[in-house]
Amino acid sequence: MPEPTQARPLLTADAMRAADAHTIDALGIPGRVLMETAGQRAARIIIEEYGPVAGQPVAIACGKGNNGGDGLVVARVLLDHGAHVHVLSPILASEYSGDAKGNAQVLHQLADTYGAALRWTVVDTPEALPDPDFAANGLIYISFAHGTPEANATRVIRARLEGMRLVDQETLFTASPMKDTPVHYGGRMTFLPDETLLIGLGDGFDFREQAQ
Repeated sequence: MPEPTQARPLLTADAMRAADAHTIDALGIPGRVLMETAGQRAARIIIEEYGPVAGQPVAIACGKGNNGGDGLVVARVLLDHGAHVHVLSPILASEYSGDAKGNAQVLHQLADTYGAALRWTVVDTPEALPDPDFAANGLIYISFAHGTPEANATRVIRARLEGMRLVDQETLFTASPMKDTPVHYGGRMTFLPDETLLIGLGDGFDFREQAQ
């Protein structure tokens, strides 16, 4: 029986920022190199853990900071391995800054090369809500912006959390009609005492003066 892996202590956010600053300023390793290394390694682990990704759909949620830039590197590497990548980001590729900007520009420039294998959707931050009986059933509810820039809407799904994976995904609700604006999705959720799920929806920025 193999020996258990020795756990390594994690750095706090402040300690991680200090480590990055030391690596960049004292050791002279550019931030873009750290970003490339992190993204390459993460993509390698994905391939090692889940097998060949050629032809497989992969969704990558990227923030608007440098961690998002790591995700953009992952997207590029998996595209190179034949995956069909869907980038979910709160901003457009042109709105990235700092070290992440270069990776966003590369993906934007490669859009024609990869065609339908690369999609980019601007989304609001998803909301996640555990089931009232989560301890027993592991169910979690997630709301997010679904669709394309031309046709999108708020969607709510339910899935069961198994370790670090969501399984048994089920679509519960998709707002209608679809819209072509990238804001005001709403999506906040809560449960009533009788466990009825309530979902708040935004005006979609269309006819917002008439929203009330």
